[in-house]
Amino acid sequence: MFVRIQANAIGLLCAMLGMMAIPKMLWSKNWMHPDRYVDCKGYTTFMETCKSQGNWSRAELNTQIPNGQRVQLESLRASNEQGFFLHCDADMRWVVHSNNPLVNLSESLVQGFNGGALDFVLAGHLHSMGGYGLWRRHFDLIRFHGGPQAWQLVATSGEVPQIRDIDHTQAFYAGGKAIVFVDNIAAEGGYEASNYILYELDVVSRHWTRLGVVDARIGMFQEVHALEHGALVLNRAGEMVWLDFTDASAKLLVNRSNAFDGFRNWRDEVGRMTFYSDSSLWHVFAGEHHFFEVPWSELNEVASFPIALANPVTQAELLVPARSLGKGQAMPSLLLASLAILVAVIVIAVLARTLLPSFLRSDSTNRSGSVPTSKGALSPLARKLVALEGSQFDTEELDDVLEISHLASPETLRSQRARLLQRVNAEYRVKEGVDLVVRMRSPNDRRRSVYCIGFAVGHAANQGKSDEMNS
Repeated sequence: MFVRIQANAIGLLCAMLGMMAIPKMLWSKNWMHPDRYVDCKGYTTFMETCKSQGNWSRAELNTQIPNGQRVQLESLRASNEQGFFLHCDADMRWVVHSNNPLVNLSESLVQGFNGGALDFVLAGHLHSMGGYGLWRRHFDLIRFHGGPQAWQLVATSGEVPQIRDIDHTQAFYAGGKAIVFVDNIAAEGGYEASNYILYELDVVSRHWTRLGVVDARIGMFQEVHALEHGALVLNRAGEMVWLDFTDASAKLLVNRSNAFDGFRNWRDEVGRMTFYSDSSLWHVFAGEHHFFEVPWSELNEVASFPIALANPVTQAELLVPARSLGKGQAMPSLLLASLAILVAVIVIAVLARTLLPSFLRSDSTNRSGSVPTSKGALSPLARKLVALEGSQFDTEELDDVLEISHLASPETLRSQRARLLQRVNAEYRVKEGVDLVVRMRSPNDRRRSVYCIGFAVGHAANQGKSDEMNS
């Protein structure tokens, strides 16, 4: 009897010790009460700096919460409103306002997180658009009211993007609208395939609009810095893309990854603050400022192009599995539209084949083989190659001309070379009807290729047609 009681006591004691140990472990490594975000390192300094800095729309603080986890606090404000909101890594359980930075306005502890969402302030409310829930990408719009109301779902209408698995969708906010680059997961890749489909949500009217297929020259996003009216993007080809949301246009500069690297890695530690305004972004650390060197003068000299193409149906949309369409949805209509587009393309191709040769002959007699006079519409790289008309280069020499010879990976060199040449030829073909740069077999060594610039149409067609520019 005594042995049984002693054993039960020991078992109860072990159970009590276990129950005491588990909460301690959860407290120290995982769960933390959201009100303790005010104890983050540098919290007070961040609030004061936000109040003293100039015209910014978004600010971030690299910090550490009491349980040791590295997090990022984010401040958001509207240009025509007083004060700003502050939250932490999409934790919906904690929202404060600069009017009283020690009071948590979100009373619910079960709202959880909304990672990957676009957050912005409009009409005195903090909004959150999209994000991840149950490992799915959604495009819901929720609005923060505070108190018992906490976050409220806002009903929207129009062409809402479909829920999908986790992807590379990117979203921005400018002028009362959410601009969403939806990852075109059905696309098969390649330089002629679209990487994104552009959608826009008018937050005031709560209406979604599909704007079209994003120009493939923009490429896949690798790093993004959102400003008030646009965004600086580093794509996977190492190019800097400026997205201007005021007129839905884009500009592009090659070989700019170093600018992003230098800004990203500057004092990347606890206590660094980052501010974003309408045309600049900068870090602040221990009173020192470090600005991102945005090459606005160079961007002003580069020709812009529309972000979205006027292309109603894409190959990617035709590849969407049939199971994603419910009963009674318009698969027959989609097929009819595709057939109509195919017929139109065939008719245009026949007309072009019939009329283009005579047009080129008459145009060539007028030009007498001269360089195009209206070079202003060409990009700086295209103008550079036009100036070298009549020259030919081997692969290594062409890489020097294209300023990509510093790239170490042969695969990266090959893809970047093909991308640049395709872009230049597309520009030149619009103006002159022929490619500017043609790849041919070397007359001295048939195993090697040479790139000929500005050769005659017939010569280029006869000798270079068999070589693929993208190989």
